[in-house]
Amino acid sequence: YYRWLAMAMAGGGWMSDYDTFPLTPLQAADSAPEKEGGHRPGDQHSMPNGGDFTVYSVLPGSKKGVPCLMSGRAGEWTRMALNILEDGLNHPQEKMWTDFFALMDISGTYATRDDVVDGEQVLTGKAWDEKDCHITQGKRAVHFSHSSMSSGVLRKGETMNDRPKIAKSFLQLWRDRCPKQAQEADEAAKTILGKEQALSRRQARKRRARMAKREEAKEQK
Repeated sequence: YYRWLAMAMAGGGWMSDYDTFPLTPLQAADSAPEKEGGHRPGDQHSMPNGGDFTVYSVLPGSKKGVPCLMSGRAGEWTRMALNILEDGLNHPQEKMWTDFFALMDISGTYATRDDVVDGEQVLTGKAWDEKDCHITQGKRAVHFSHSSMSSGVLRKGETMNDRPKIAKSFLQLWRDRCPKQAQEADEAAKTILGKEQALSRRQARKRRARMAKREEAKEQK
C-alpha cells in the first residue's frame, strides 16, 4: 500500500510492477494537462484521460483492474490510496488483503483499459511466431505475473525461477517475429526522445536567460 502513497507524494505519474515489460513507449496522445501535480504534455510522465486514475490491465471480460500498470495525477493517487486502505479495513477477517483484491473490490472508481497482455497468453510452450503477433497488437506491455507463470506453458527445462530469462527471451522473440510492431515502437521512442531533448534545450535557454537577468541586476546595483 505504501507505493500508492509514494506515487501521490512524488506528484503522480505512471507506476508498473517489476514484472511488467513495455512493448511500446508512451505516445504523444498520452499527454495530460499540467494540473494538480501532473507533468508537462509530451514528456515521459504524460498521462491519458487528463490524469484521471487509469488501470491498464483487466481481468478478462470484466472492468476489474489488475494493478500492474497504472497512471494518474497526484490527487488521483491520493484518492485511490485512501479508497484501497478503507477497503482493507472492511475486510478485517482476511489474513491477506492486498491492493490487488482491493482494486477488484472498488471497481468503478477508476477508468480501465485492456492494454496489457497477460503472460499466460504468450507462454504457449513453443517459440513465438508471426501468426501470434495479433496477441500483442496495440498493447502497451506484457505482464509476467506469478500467476501467469503457473498457468502458462513453459518450455522444457524452464521453471518459475527462470522468469527473468523467460521474459527477456520473449521480448527478443517478439522483436524478431513482429518487426512491424517493434519498428512502430522504435519510431515512437525516437519521436518522444526528440521532444524531450527539445524541451530540455528550451529549459536550458530559459535558465541562461534568468541567470543573465540576475547578473545584469547585480551590475546595475
